[in-house]
Amino acid sequence: NAWSNRGITRKALGDIEGAIADYNRAIEVDPLAVNPWFNRGNARRALRSYQEAIADYTRAIEIDPTHLNAWGSRGLTHKDMGDIDGAIADFERFLELAPNHPWTPELRADLEKLRQQQAGAGR
Repeated sequence: NAWSNRGITRKALGDIEGAIADYNRAIEVDPLAVNPWFNRGNARRALRSYQEAIADYTRAIEIDPTHLNAWGSRGLTHKDMGDIDGAIADFERFLELAPNHPWTPELRADLEKLRQQQAGAGR
């Protein structure tokens, strides 16, 4: 919808708070539209509001369990937070859904590093 599109533009122009306000409005208009949730998660991640970003990505995944970018971005946010288990789980799901996606090589490499960290931590 128009609110979501304006949010994308505002974020691209560096107005993260304005983008979030637009995504909020887009969600009010259509709470089952997946992209405003995903995009608001991206904006919140840009502000390092990691828990809020996780919640938005999770809602996007609940609406569309095959939303690859939500799985990948949530995994990256878990990684940003130091949540190795969460990042591993999300990266594994992303790779199950999209073994040939352009993000696959990078996420596969991240996944292997995280598994090594996990093993090193005695888990």
